[in-house]
Amino acid sequence: ALFRSSALPALLLYRGGELVGNLVRVSDQLGDDFYATDVEALLQEYGLLPEKYTQPNTHSSIRNAAVTHPCDSDSDLDID
Repeated sequence: ALFRSSALPALLLYRGGELVGNLVRVSDQLGDDFYATDVEALLQEYGLLPEKYTQPNTHSSIRNAAVTHPCDSDSDLDID
C-alpha cells in the first residue's frame, strides 16, 4: 500500500508483530511542533501504551528511561 504525503506524519504501532494502531496526520492533533511527552499522551488517550508505561515511577517508562539515583555522588554540584 502506498502512503501519501498528506497522511504524514503517521505512527504505525505494532505489538507482537501485529498492527494494533495506525494514527495518520498526527500533526493535526499535536500541531507542527510536538515532543515525546505529547506523543505519549496521545498514545495513552487511545489506549495504545502497554500498562507498564502508564504507571507513574516505573523505571521502564518512556519518561523514566534515564533513571538517576539520589545517591549518585559524581555530581559537579555537590557541596562539600
